[in-house]
Amino acid sequence: MKKQTAVEWLYDTIDNELIDFLENRIDVNELSVAMLQAKVKAKAMEMEQIIKAHGNKKRMTPTVGNYLETYTGEQYYKETYK
Repeated sequence: MKKQTAVEWLYDTIDNELIDFLENRIDVNELSVAMLQAKVKAKAMEMEQIIKAHGNKKRMTPTVGNYLETYTGEQYYKETYK
């Protein structure tokens, strides 16, 4: 299986669920649940991808006597997107 971005995965999932709906394999309630679940999973995937891409870096702290500290991808995500 090829690697996908969260957006690519979401588009593929939406396409597949819509095809299932249009071909009467699922009803509108199942489609709604699938779309909500896909949204939650895509957001989690995006967060994971951003954290991994950022990795651990060093940054100067704004404290007295500036020094380098490790700045994790998770810290970056929380400060940037939350």
